[in-house]
Amino acid sequence: MGHDIFDWVNLAAAVATAVFTGGGVVWGVFLYRGEVKRREAEAEEAKRAQANVVTASFRRPGDGDAAEVTVRNASDQPISDVTLSIFDEDGRNGMYDLGMLPAGEDRAATVNIYPDVALAGNLAPFPFWFSDAHGRRWFRDWDGRLHHYPDYGEPTPAWWMELAERARRLQSTG
Repeated sequence: MGHDIFDWVNLAAAVATAVFTGGGVVWGVFLYRGEVKRREAEAEEAKRAQANVVTASFRRPGDGDAAEVTVRNASDQPISDVTLSIFDEDGRNGMYDLGMLPAGEDRAATVNIYPDVALAGNLAPFPFWFSDAHGRRWFRDWDGRLHHYPDYGEPTPAWWMELAERARRLQSTG
């Protein structure tokens, strides 16, 4: 009879060990996943660090289509392939290439912009693409939000826009 009580105690101890071991494994997995997410967030923040301080704004000095666009690289590394999204002389979407912008510098350009942007005399964000010092491609939209290239897309090449314009002309005449 005394032998039965030890069997029950051993059984209870085995069940408790299994429950606590299982709970420890679940808790360990939970902590590990949290650490992985934290490291991924830190890596993403490090990846965006330079791009976060690159901005562009425009000011319309008058009522025309021309605007003064200023790209500011407030980072400590250069950016390259700076491309503004503009309206060309024929009233079509176009690109304006500013090239490379050294660390801590601004560059201004006077370009034609979309006629429906009615912010004469005010400063506002301006859409543009650029590559950071690590070669990652970024896009900052009209609202000033930053997008990584694979998630947003590349500016439409000029040759494609010209081809599309020719196709529109052919459709309208035929």
